[in-house]
Amino acid sequence: MKKCGILAYVLILLAACTGKKNIEENNPADQKAKETVTASASLKESPQPATITISDSIPLDPGDSKSPALRVDLSIEPLVLNNIAATEKALNEISYTLTGKETGSLEAACRMYVDNLTQEYKRNLPDYINTRGAEESHYWLNYYYSVTGKQSSGYKGYTTYMLSFEEYTGGAHGYNYNISLSFDPESGKDIALGDVIMENSEDKLIELLQEALTGHFKVKDREELVKNGYIFDKPLFISKNIVFGEKSLKFIYNPYEIACYASGEIILEVEYEKLKDIMKKDAF
Repeated sequence: MKKCGILAYVLILLAACTGKKNIEENNPADQKAKETVTASASLKESPQPATITISDSIPLDPGDSKSPALRVDLSIEPLVLNNIAATEKALNEISYTLTGKETGSLEAACRMYVDNLTQEYKRNLPDYINTRGAEESHYWLNYYYSVTGKQSSGYKGYTTYMLSFEEYTGGAHGYNYNISLSFDPESGKDIALGDVIMENSEDKLIELLQEALTGHFKVKDREELVKNGYIFDKPLFISKNIVFGEKSLKFIYNPYEIACYASGEIILEVEYEKLKDIMKKDAF
């Protein structure tokens, strides 16, 4: 009788364990949670994609040994957020910035970017053919495009992806500029200034930017900035090119946006401590 009792107890335990396992397997919420954790873990543990590098030289007229050419150099670092869905969403935003389309991958976006530039460049071919016999030089048709993409992390874990462009399409000099994109690492959502700064705070923010601008050029006031030709004589605006740094919010002004080309890129930093009165409560 004692052996039968022990056997019955063991059978009951096995049935309980099997029942618990079946409940867990049939619970959609638990199963989805497990899949999410597994996907996130595999994403972080899997080998990271390599930097996409493209260097192409496309002659305007392949049949002419002296033909000017289009030079394109790309060095685009991979972007990896905290989960697959967030990463895919952010990659499509970067792709759209480069090509005007959501390609689904950075590599496809880079190839499309080069193809678009090539097609646009080839439109110059008829004019070149009609004038190439003349003595004047066609050096201005030696176009150049360079793009680099880099990822960095900062405030609240936000991920910033910086696209830096350098272009020469004829004329006295080339042009360089940056486009910054910031993302929530969990959702892949594009983070804008309005996500952290309260509404109707523009005047206060411009006041802080003006203070940063005078500090950047080491002058006492706006009048001195204009008088010395550091900036254009027009109202300062809030740049949409922002970087959420660890201790400060950085506003990027590309050449010609608020000052002449010689002034180059201007980066104005405003510490979060100075912004706390106009930042949303859940953002500081």
